[in-house]
Amino acid sequence: MVFSRKVGWLAVIGGIIGFGLFGVPMKHKKVLKANMHSVIYSFYLSFMVFLVPFFLLFKEPFVVSIYGVLAGFIWVPSCFGSVLVVQSIGLTVGISMWSVLVMFVSFCWGQIYGHEMKNTALTIVGLVLLFGGILLLIKVPRNEGGASQSEEKIRSREEEKINFAKSKHQDQELSLSSSGNLSEENLIPKVESMVNVEDSKMGQADPKGVKKVSNFMGWIGVLLVGICGGSSYAPLKLAKPEYQGLMVPMSFGIGSFSAITLITIIFCIKKKLEGQKVLELFHFKICYFALSSGLIWCFGNICSIVTILSPLGLSIGYPLTQLAVLVSSLSGIILFKEITGKNIIYFAFCFVFAIGGGALLGIYG
Repeated sequence: MVFSRKVGWLAVIGGIIGFGLFGVPMKHKKVLKANMHSVIYSFYLSFMVFLVPFFLLFKEPFVVSIYGVLAGFIWVPSCFGSVLVVQSIGLTVGISMWSVLVMFVSFCWGQIYGHEMKNTALTIVGLVLLFGGILLLIKVPRNEGGASQSEEKIRSREEEKINFAKSKHQDQELSLSSSGNLSEENLIPKVESMVNVEDSKMGQADPKGVKKVSNFMGWIGVLLVGICGGSSYAPLKLAKPEYQGLMVPMSFGIGSFSAITLITIIFCIKKKLEGQKVLELFHFKICYFALSSGLIWCFGNICSIVTILSPLGLSIGYPLTQLAVLVSSLSGIILFKEITGKNIIYFAFCFVFAIGGGALLGIYG
């Protein structure tokens, strides 16, 4: 199935929205507090990527394309990488970085497949502006610790609770300490125990602290998303026309979910051998955050496949969906206050800079 150019542009907008917002649930305080592992989060996410396309059966017959399955396999590392990036480097900087790589890699694949540029000079200008705009976005001054502001709020709130509990029970604790019944070493655990009880009354999870993913793993994640995400759709151009269209996400979901399920099983066996309880790894009470990430991403994914199958193709349509970085950056600003004050004006300038490059690439690329 080949879609019209108009449908392709509408799909680009849908891809920008889907790819721009799917990382927001990863930053929710409950997810950060629970320390859900990237493998488990990716398992839930890929389950939705597998499930949602089957609702398209009313429109398309169920056909499995080996190229779609292969695309799903190639995408798997980028799924893990996206979780690492968002939870370490953050929405604004992290997604900006991987978008640069995805655009470059997918544009290269388009040229490998022989896509003819309408105007080479303006295409190059568009690429320079696009890359330059996103690189400027990376340099936007951010609040101290902006990428981990949610984590800091959680730590601050827990410290306030502990300090309040200390103050409330100070007389009793001093009395016990003077009588030798309560040592300094046992003071904090008892107070934290009281805080846990209070949290359970409020219907909150027990505070376990926020385990910050290292920046090194975040940069590894950027490379995984950039290279694998930019290459995942390349096999679709090799598929016969009868194996293209809206049935592609079904094959994509089968490939990605089967691969991640296998990895998750190996991960659980490893954790079991280390003495951990496997069921606790899945954090069932907050799995809806990961499922929502998968639902949002799947919407963007379906739209991006439509752009590839339209005249916009792999070298124009799919790179433009990576302007989702602008949506994710706005999410970082509005929801997580990563950028405030006059710096927002600088961000707006970078936004226009990148949009101009994307427009040139779309028109002349």
